[in-house]
Amino acid sequence: MIRGLGLGADDYITKPFDPSQLVARVRSHLKRYARLTADRGRGQADGTDRIVIGDVTIEPKTWRVWKKGAEVKLPNREFELLRFLAETPNLVFSREALFEKIWGCE
Repeated sequence: MIRGLGLGADDYITKPFDPSQLVARVRSHLKRYARLTADRGRGQADGTDRIVIGDVTIEPKTWRVWKKGAEVKLPNREFELLRFLAETPNLVFSREALFEKIWGCE
């Protein structure tokens, strides 16, 4: 149990378990997931693919970024990292996960 939680598990259940307890735990996790991912579409109400967070605007299709109206030039990997983090708000990633997602290596 301790090792599993230490490796990143969110919850555990021991056998024998009550099916209603399992259902309640699953519902709780689904609610938390919905709450954490609710902000993903914010800033895109104008129908564009722009991501707006505060005074930063990201246009994924054109690889352009603006801060307070001024364009910011970013190297490719930095842009990919910024876009990835902006598209997945309220989630925490390990260094290893970011290397895998952005750089494609372990």
